[in-house]
Order: sequence, then structure tokens, then C-alpha cells
Amino acid sequence: MLRSKIVLPHLFVYGTLRPAAAGRFAQQLLARSSYLGKAYMSGSLYLVGQHYPGFVPGPEGQVTGELYVLHDPKVLIELDDYEGCGSGDPEPHEFVRMQGPARTSSGREVLAWFYRYNWPVREEQRIPSGDFFQSTQEKP
Repeated sequence: MLRSKIVLPHLFVYGTLRPAAAGRFAQQLLARSSYLGKAYMSGSLYLVGQHYPGFVPGPEGQVTGELYVLHDPKVLIELDDYEGCGSGDPEPHEFVRMQGPARTSSGREVLAWFYRYNWPVREEQRIPSGDFFQSTQEKP
């Protein structure tokens, strides 16, 4: 008898869902997933709200975040609501959930869900380090 392997989804987070944010949703994510550690995606990070970043994937730059394996894929529906791109949220959504390649600290590449910033950005909003938690250290 052949057994099919169930592949649980990966999630890359780069802002308020990271453990360092210590927010309610970050804590819930930790409780409902397996934390794999630091990870990276290609693109740029922008300070788009007073207290949160937006990620725009692209060939240049590197964004620092964390990678998780979700125990329950339904967590993504709850996170869509948190990110303002749930089925009841008005369009155009500020964030859109997409999949793309994330690279672990050891260099392994995995396909992961992430939230792409969907509104226009300005260069002066860019976080040069690509790490939201270093962004306050970069501002004069």
C-alpha cells in the first residue's frame, strides 16, 4: 500500500508576524506552526505604515524574515483577514498572499506563502537592510 505524503504549507513572514514583534498574531502563529528559523526572499522591504512593512518581491535585494511550517492550512485564512486581504475585505487589497522561493539560513530553498505589498511605494520608504527590525536603527 502506498502512502501519500502530506506536504504542509510553508509561510515566510517579515514584519509584524515575526516573533520579535511579540504581537497577538505572531504568538498565535508560533503556537500553530513549527518555526524553522531565519529565512530570506529576493526583493525590497518598505515602511508602508507607521508600524509595519510591505514586501515587494524582485530580482534585486534581500528581505530577512522567518520561515514556518503551518500545522493547519486554515491559519492562512485567518492571516488573510489580519493582512486585510480576506474574502470580505474591499479591493484593491493592501496585501496579497502569494507563493515564492524562500531560502533558509542553510541555503535550502522552499516554496513558501508570503504577503506581497500591493500598493505603490516610494524609494524613501525603502528599508535598506531588508530587515524590519533593523529599520529604526537606519533612520537619522
